[in-house]
Amino acid sequence: MPATLSHLGVQTLFSKILYRDADLKWIALGCVIPDLPWIAQRLIPKILPGVDLYDLRLYCIIQASLIFCLILSAAVSLQVRERRKIFALLSLNCLLHLLLDAMQIKLANGVHLLAPFSWELLKFNLFWPEDSISYLLMGSGLVLFIFFGFRERNQEIRLIIDKKSMPIGMILLLIYLAAPMLFLQGPLKANNHFIATLSEPSTRTGKPIELDRCTYDSSTGKVTTFNHEPIDLNYTPLPKVSATISIKGFFSSPQTIKVETLHLHHPGYRDIGVLLGLLFILLLWLIAIVRKRVTIR
Repeated sequence: MPATLSHLGVQTLFSKILYRDADLKWIALGCVIPDLPWIAQRLIPKILPGVDLYDLRLYCIIQASLIFCLILSAAVSLQVRERRKIFALLSLNCLLHLLLDAMQIKLANGVHLLAPFSWELLKFNLFWPEDSISYLLMGSGLVLFIFFGFRERNQEIRLIIDKKSMPIGMILLLIYLAAPMLFLQGPLKANNHFIATLSEPSTRTGKPIELDRCTYDSSTGKVTTFNHEPIDLNYTPLPKVSATISIKGFFSSPQTIKVETLHLHHPGYRDIGVLLGLLFILLLWLIAIVRKRVTIR
């Protein structure tokens, strides 16, 4: 996925064109909703070390689909005075986020706009995270965030907690958290992220495989999958330094991948854009709360 700063730039611009008075705080929240499952995927194994990482990946794939993003958006917008407008704004930004994700080249990955009716991954594969357009988008996100964040520093958000909206919101939140368990077989059968291939080592040989942003160890010539499994690479020449790489090829044996395409990711830049974007969004909301620009009625 593009860095969070990139999402802020593109989505703020589009949101302001369609809704001139759109509050940056809601735009920013819409930017991050589709990424919440992937943030959780990093945290959950540290809290629950024994969790099945294949099932966790399937759960996150489902929860990051458009329909589940809309369910969470509805749960949030029900607690706001202008609930229809906020739901439309959050929904728009969830859709924009997923479409922007689909534009980046991300091996083994893509987005789901039609789930649970279709688990086919949508991907346009237009640019790598290291391409110049990625840095341009990150820069635009930084500029637009500073500009609108300062200009709208006094804009208020009025939350409404009542006997009708709160229970419905809680039910929607429960659906968001629990319902993905009902659809695990969908992305598994579609072999999303090549989970079906990776989870059955005895039947791997001859099957195609793609791995996105996996860790490569130059001392062993192995990559480590998201399930923490080391796998040998058959490729010439292999990178001389340990790095984050994306690969495409096929299994020549259960523990060896014959690599046809290898992309070496530049260290740091995308991660910095992600961390800065998330930090800015968190600070935006915290400052509004501290300054009492978020009120409850």
